[in-house]
Amino acid sequence: GPPPRSLIMEAHGLEALLGIVLVAQLPSMQPQVVFKYLDPSAEDGTSRRQSQPDGDRGALDATDAAADMSPLPVLPAGQARPGLPAEERSGSLGECFGMPSSFFAKLMLPDEELCNRPFYLEIDAGRRETTTSQRHELWSHLLFVSFPCNVAEFSRPGTFVSSEADGIPPHQKVQRFNIVHVLGSRHAGRRKKHTSTLWQVSAHLARALWSEEARVGYLSREVQRLLDSPDSIGDVLRLDADLDPEALDVTGLDHLLTDAFEGIHTRGYSSLRVNGCILCQVCIFPKHETPAPPSAGQALALTCSREELQQELPMDCAEIVRCIVDAVDPQTSLGTLMVRLALPLGTLQRVAQHLVHWKKARVVEVFTPTMRVALAPGVDTAAESRVAERFAEWQQRRRIKGPLQPPLSFDDLMKHFQGGKTVQEIQEKIRPAAYFKSILEWMIAQGLLVQLAVFYRFLPKRASSNKSCHQTVRIDDSDLKEFCSEELLSKDEMRLLSTRVTSKLEFTFLCRFAIEFAKASCRADGSRFADLVDSISDHGRTLSPDKAQRLLGKNEDIFVQFVCQS
Repeated sequence: GPPPRSLIMEAHGLEALLGIVLVAQLPSMQPQVVFKYLDPSAEDGTSRRQSQPDGDRGALDATDAAADMSPLPVLPAGQARPGLPAEERSGSLGECFGMPSSFFAKLMLPDEELCNRPFYLEIDAGRRETTTSQRHELWSHLLFVSFPCNVAEFSRPGTFVSSEADGIPPHQKVQRFNIVHVLGSRHAGRRKKHTSTLWQVSAHLARALWSEEARVGYLSREVQRLLDSPDSIGDVLRLDADLDPEALDVTGLDHLLTDAFEGIHTRGYSSLRVNGCILCQVCIFPKHETPAPPSAGQALALTCSREELQQELPMDCAEIVRCIVDAVDPQTSLGTLMVRLALPLGTLQRVAQHLVHWKKARVVEVFTPTMRVALAPGVDTAAESRVAERFAEWQQRRRIKGPLQPPLSFDDLMKHFQGGKTVQEIQEKIRPAAYFKSILEWMIAQGLLVQLAVFYRFLPKRASSNKSCHQTVRIDDSDLKEFCSEELLSKDEMRLLSTRVTSKLEFTFLCRFAIEFAKASCRADGSRFADLVDSISDHGRTLSPDKAQRLLGKNEDIFVQFVCQS
């Protein structure tokens, strides 16, 4: 089931990310800070602060804990904040994260031995602070993650260099550069899962930048433009109300780095196009966490709108992927899509793995009409909640696309999904069917729903004597070899099951169900149960899912059913 978050789409970003900085060095010159972008909330001290596990920070006394958790106050416009230097408040590059920009640039462009590899640097003022003389300033706890690049090492023998790049004077060609991600060290340790992969974002983006540098001198031209620009607000791009987005050059390096930061900060990934030519997909999701392929009986639920996902897909994306994105829904299994789209199951599984890896979808059990659902724990159902606002915005977008009949209030929506009702019961109250389908997809995408799964316990000591059949199935050596052991079933348990069935087929089903579902605490209302029933046969005879359910119902004294959140 989904995590207990009100908005699943906001759960994958890197909230500890404070900013992004580009540092470069030209021939016979000192390293320079070319561009920096700060998270507006972090810049004015109003960003959310999260507590860290005790194991990461050690013990703090009451004063330290209060000082660490309390956000910096929001000051009136024009009033200086003590922790933020005047140079940085005014937008100048005289200081960068509390230190002189020249010093910062030298730190972020180390010797050649440390270039072209992950580079971590932490500047931390320590844990203890007081409310008087030892109060920590705004930039007192920083972690820098980057991948400094030496252009000479990138330029291997035989590398193609376009004649257009030769038009740049040698003294203006970038020799070394680094894309630096700045994080709050109190909220993101170096070995944290997403922080440990952040250097790959810098590395992938640097490789794409160098490709355009070798082709048309893109990096050197953009660095020179940013250094020479007199009206770039000190080369610090901010989200000012008076700033016209149309005035930004969409192919500019400043625009590229801003998009990279916003994507990583909010979603954990970003789709970039370097110089409008090279598509560069960057993310903080570890490569080794490739999700397992879903089975044919499972479904795929998108965690964002189809329109948003279709817009994010690259221009050269295969048409099959777009067709799959349009077709998937939580009520349709991949096996059904395989027939409907005439695509191999392996193709559907590979596309599903990519979508799940990029946090655009998740694998769920099919929302069948008999499945029970409920609101996720912790969901704020108040009419003035953020979830209610998002639902109103979603309803408004639907009205723009076409007429909506009938409109549904947020209070009514929450009432319909409360109480553990079945999908069919809820669908009968929300009409038409297409409207219910879109509402179901929206609630799953927002992380508002959980499935109430059916589980069983195998309790042979509760066996009733009047439940036994007149004919007992014989247990042979092959049955003992397959099912009898300390970890599986005892001989007494197998004898009990043999008295509850009339055929070898039913006996095999009960033994496997007791081992694979009841003792393993596996849900018994999903695709795995159907796969178990399909896999059992005896001399050409098979067991239907309905008959299997009736068999479990007849033995409810030893197979005790209960329902809980999956």
